[in-house]
Amino acid sequence: MTLTEELAIESPKILRTASDGCWEIYDGPWGKYLRPTFDPEANAEITKEHLNHFEVKENIHRIPANLWAKWVKLCFYFVDKVEECVEVSMRILRSETDPSKYRFLIPKQKVSGAFVRVDSFDKSIDIDTGEEIEQYPPEGWIPVGSSHSHNTMNAFFSGTDDKYELGDPGIHIVVGSIRPKELKYEIAASVVGNGRRFIVSYEQLIDATPVSNQEFNPKVLEYVDYKPPVKLFSTKSSFQKNTSTKLLEKKSESLKSNFNDLSNWGWDESFDTDFSDPFYWSNAYDFPTKTKIWNVIDIAKDYVEENRTNIEALKSLETELYDFLSDMSILMEDCPTS
Repeated sequence: MTLTEELAIESPKILRTASDGCWEIYDGPWGKYLRPTFDPEANAEITKEHLNHFEVKENIHRIPANLWAKWVKLCFYFVDKVEECVEVSMRILRSETDPSKYRFLIPKQKVSGAFVRVDSFDKSIDIDTGEEIEQYPPEGWIPVGSSHSHNTMNAFFSGTDDKYELGDPGIHIVVGSIRPKELKYEIAASVVGNGRRFIVSYEQLIDATPVSNQEFNPKVLEYVDYKPPVKLFSTKSSFQKNTSTKLLEKKSESLKSNFNDLSNWGWDESFDTDFSDPFYWSNAYDFPTKTKIWNVIDIAKDYVEENRTNIEALKSLETELYDFLSDMSILMEDCPTS
């Protein structure tokens, strides 16, 4: 007896599985086989909006303000440590017996540009106490997510973030748009489950109330290798040599004079914000903003990271960027300078 005959005898025409939907035995011109089908008894229609919806429990214990402040201090610390922007990452753990208690562990890592490389979580250090962890997770603590800085880049989830976080259920948070002189930054927060990322308000996961006199343990710095990154292309192309001076000469006086005008960056005076806070933060997804330069750079760096051993792909990128910058140089010549 064949499989389809066995199914036809023992099952109804519509086969309803526990997790794989509805199927039917299709009798085609060349034979029979199982294929997905509509369920005539369906009682709901699930839309993309439904799949993207996530409701955070109201009674969860948020990450406490004093612990969050130590992590933010560490993110700020690395902003000006190398020529290019540097990221740093950490793991979030919660007590098995008391869900109100959290720990932040900084694993040994190498950071450069917009990338963080962590070989193992087994060698980590507690950001608060400086306790060195040799086995991950430590006894009595449950990993519940991660956070990493985007340095001066916007706070958003890049393709590289998705690559490593979508298979790691829990909360994942990005600290970005760090401005040390203004003591301001942005937070992008999410919950990951079932291979999907749900964007949520950071206030639902974190108590980000500014707290003074909160410092990360100085031993943490021994766990972060932030040597200057190696340049991908060691020599400048003829195009770079010929245009670098020209581009510097074409700096817009208008941009320089209006750079700190908050209205240019989507700010509205109707937002009620206390700028006297030790750290001012904003939800990166509160309101739409124009694409900023770091979004573009992050995409390019994602491409380089994914193709760092593919010389043809890298040469193709270099050619495309050359053509694009040539067009942009011509465009800039026609831009008003006042």
